[in-house]
Amino acid sequence: MGERVQGTLNVFGEEPTPADLVLLRRSDGWRMGGALRNGLAGAAVAPVVFLLPPHVPWAVGALGIGLFMGWRRWSERITIQALEGSCPRCGDAVSLPAPARLRPRHTIPCPGCQHEMTLGVPPSFRPNVTAG
Repeated sequence: MGERVQGTLNVFGEEPTPADLVLLRRSDGWRMGGALRNGLAGAAVAPVVFLLPPHVPWAVGALGIGLFMGWRRWSERITIQALEGSCPRCGDAVSLPAPARLRPRHTIPCPGCQHEMTLGVPPSFRPNVTAG
């Protein structure tokens, strides 16, 4: 499973609050397998939807969606499996509804006051901004 780490939830102008996280590092094999699967799915669907008028836009769209989804899987180096904390502004409990790809600037909306919180993670888990 993932590693339990301590992070922070930050809102501009407020003191950060602690957040309990479960983060999972993704292997290159997992990422490459998902990227290839998504890219090939788009390539397999493109000839089928090409038969529907206006032909070319459907095929290009299917191929583009497959490549985009493949890129998203390839860029998922770390997955947030769980998050538990409280909003620095209103104190409402904050959790993650479903696992998500950790982005370089990961934001989470507060269910109570609707302010965007920025998730702070330990340096060893920060996604590399320059990597694909």
